[in-house]
Amino acid sequence: MNKETFEKLSYIAIGIVALLLLMMIAKLVPEYMNIYFLAFSIVLLLLRFGGRTYFLTKDWKSRKEQKNK
Repeated sequence: MNKETFEKLSYIAIGIVALLLLMMIAKLVPEYMNIYFLAFSIVLLLLRFGGRTYFLTKDWKSRKEQKNK
């Protein structure tokens, strides 16, 4: 996956998290489902953070290699 595709999926994940939290706040879902919605939101945000870290590290390494040449 390239960086541009990841960025698009990242924004979609943020939108999903916002939608889930709004559904929880508006009480559109049963109370017992809140923990599942919250857990899914946390997983999406952790995946986004991990992906951003991966691409930042990859860019940093490529810049470091270019600088050493």
